Amino acid sequence: MRPALLGLLLALNAVGWCQAAKTVTVSFPNEGDREVWIQETDAAGVAATTPASGTGVQIEAPSTPGKAVVYAHDKTTGNVAEKPLAEVLKTGVWKVEAKDEKRVFRMDFVVVSDGKPVASALVRGTVGNETKTGLVVPGDQGRASLFLVPVGSVRVVVEYKAEGTTRTTPPQIFEAKLGTGTPAARQLTISDKVETLAPATGQEPQGIRPETTADKAEQTAPAPNPIASLVNLVVGLAVIGGVAAGVLWYVRKNPKQVEDALKKVGLGDQQPTTAATPPTPSQPEPIKPIVLDPGAPAQAVVATAIAVKNPRLVKSDGSVVLLPEGAFEVGRDPGLAVSLEGESTVSRRHARLERKGDDVALTDLGSTNGTFVNGAKLAGETVLRPGDSVQFGAVQYRFES
Repeated sequence: MRPALLGLLLALNAVGWCQAAKTVTVSFPNEGDREVWIQETDAAGVAATTPASGTGVQIEAPSTPGKAVVYAHDKTTGNVAEKPLAEVLKTGVWKVEAKDEKRVFRMDFVVVSDGKPVASALVRGTVGNETKTGLVVPGDQGRASLFLVPVGSVRVVVEYKAEGTTRTTPPQIFEAKLGTGTPAARQLTISDKVETLAPATGQEPQGIRPETTADKAEQTAPAPNPIASLVNLVVGLAVIGGVAAGVLWYVRKNPKQVEDALKKVGLGDQQPTTAATPPTPSQPEPIKPIVLDPGAPAQAVVATAIAVKNPRLVKSDGSVVLLPEGAFEVGRDPGLAVSLEGESTVSRRHARLERKGDDVALTDLGSTNGTFVNGAKLAGETVLRPGDSVQFGAVQYRFES
């Protein structure tokens, strides 16, 4: 075989292998409600997921794995299995086993002060050398979630603003355990006076309410006896019927006394009245147009309702960055529109935000520590959606509109 032809065949084979390596298969020992995804180990939140309701699923993987990890979440147990993408790409197949389950999908917390949900705070949970963060903004009713928490004892603190300074609550220890699904939110209390919110209708501001003796008694109280209930109903109807019969008999025997009694309370001998015709509401005067030029022809005035949006980034301490029309940059440099001076994890020119109408697009500018949306590292321009978690380096915001 000619060397040129052999080289071409080897090149084509290499190209085909690289393309095949970009698709990996994740298989499970049984069917279940699961989801899988790939993301960097230091990313916050959870990247976009792929549903996996059967025993296996194929997902697209980046050609350069770097520090990326493949995650598989069992929605029934709340367990999350993990494996470095570089290892999965060696064979293209990952058979998930019980030993791979090393994390819980989420831990929920509710931060309160004086029994009410706080308006803003930052929840930090540390396990070993890993720290997970959850942001509380006014629309969350004091709630924050930590995702992909390693199994073990979690040291949790709350950072908040009080009297113009940043403070931290004493640490509390919670256990992240496999097989617990999604437990009820744990309560974290701030003793200082901070901004709080009125609890939403139908919601309790506390995350966990301790079970009381009354609760246990209510749970163990025997169900009512249906036969006894029926007997009580029959007896009640008989009593009501007897009273009604007695009143009717008295009215028939003493019509004069009943009529006199009704007159005394203003009910007897009443003449029917004719309902008065409701007055015709006066018509409002027409709106007079403002004419700047008396000689100009009259213009039709049409009233329109205008919905004004206010795109903004909200930080954990409650500070707000308004996003006006146009493009501007985010970074550590003091002269930028969104300047994050003193933030060592943010590059001098970190990212660019551009608002066109109601849409706000975010682009990373080749920063050292990356820009993330909902835990996924940006590789190009992304249009933000209300509720998105936005992170520049280690600085987190919530996008609202």
